[in-house]
Amino acid sequence: MKTQTLHEFLKANGGVSKVAKALNLTARGVYKWSNKNALPRTEYTGESNYAEKLSEISGVPTDEIKEMFKPQTQLETA
Repeated sequence: MKTQTLHEFLKANGGVSKVAKALNLTARGVYKWSNKNALPRTEYTGESNYAEKLSEISGVPTDEIKEMFKPQTQLETA
């Protein structure tokens, strides 16, 4: 899959409102992800499974979604 921002990914899969509804979240919460270009930390600690649901919506493998939109660490941004 080509590199894209989370905003582009969401737009290609129906937009923030549609994705938020499918994930049982508010659009505001999903916009926060979009602004950070990353899934929430809970996705990587096993507390949530949004990538799995995004995979069902998009057809993109869960692991690929997690890799594309993982949060950057302080060291990566420095």
